[in-house]
Amino acid sequence: MSNSAKNWTRAKATGIVSGVKMASVQTSREPKSPMMRGCVAVLGFLIVGLGITSPGCLPTLPAIPTIAPVAPELQIPQAPELKIPEFTPPTVEPPEGPELPAKPPEGEGNCCIRKGNLLKKECQGAMSCCIDKFEDAGECEEVEGLWFFSKEGCAGAC
Repeated sequence: MSNSAKNWTRAKATGIVSGVKMASVQTSREPKSPMMRGCVAVLGFLIVGLGITSPGCLPTLPAIPTIAPVAPELQIPQAPELKIPEFTPPTVEPPEGPELPAKPPEGEGNCCIRKGNLLKKECQGAMSCCIDKFEDAGECEEVEGLWFFSKEGCAGAC
């Protein structure tokens, strides 16, 4: 045994290591030689191995049945057929649209004069008047008048 190993063993026995008092330590009884350690290990392995593998020590598993039970076949019921009634929509005529106003006749109408030279000539001192002297709206607008398609419309606005 080396010198340091002896000092360690002595320190363990006295409980003092490097000036520090150790708490009491219980040491296990280990075999002294490596040969003895190996024998103890093999003996323990054999005892444990033989104890586990021996058929009398452990309970055996129950036998698994070879034929599995067969579940009964289930019949899925058929859904009844649905009868959809036939439907023909009624024929409906589209509604009548609004009547379009009649197209005004060409060449007829009146011109409302409110200013200019024609006001003095044609209206005889009135602030405005309707005249039927022009053939279309273009001629009326050239003299700064307002064109109306009917005499009533011109009389109402002018």
